[in-house]
Amino acid sequence: MRSLQPTRKSVTEKFLRAGLPDERRISSLPRMSLKILPLLVMGLATSVWADEVRDALFAQSVEEMFPKLVETRRDIHSHPELSNEEHRTAALVADRLR
Repeated sequence: MRSLQPTRKSVTEKFLRAGLPDERRISSLPRMSLKILPLLVMGLATSVWADEVRDALFAQSVEEMFPKLVETRRDIHSHPELSNEEHRTAALVADRLR
């Protein structure tokens, strides 16, 4: 009498057959990779360069804003206001954001 549950081997074989490309696709991978590789390298190099430029611009803008931000924080803390009555603080923040 045959078991109704599939054997471990048949499940494994089905899984491998479903997940792996056939031999024709495997044999064409190296040729395809050699055609695409220069594009991938160029894209990666451009991306790294763009990240460095963006990071440098961000660091520069943070350095420029930091003293003004500290000044604003100190001003707000030296002039406390009651909750929902922050008229001076609201005016200060609105002025700094303009």
